[in-house]
Amino acid sequence: MLAGVAAVIFDVVINMAWPILKKKRLLPIAVMLAAFVATRFFSVNIILIILVCGVIGALDTLYLQRKEVEE
Repeated sequence: MLAGVAAVIFDVVINMAWPILKKKRLLPIAVMLAAFVATRFFSVNIILIILVCGVIGALDTLYLQRKEVEE
């Protein structure tokens, strides 16, 4: 049973991460790895991780939009 659940989670993670990995942007990959490490090895609260990832994503989006306007 655990192997089946692990397989489904792995498949979902790969399907969600694949488009990000194709773009070869470093920040989203670093955020994914940092979130995994924080959860797995440091037992950081998942709500805190979600909030921090949301803030990082919002700041990255604002940066990319401003960069696009300047060009």
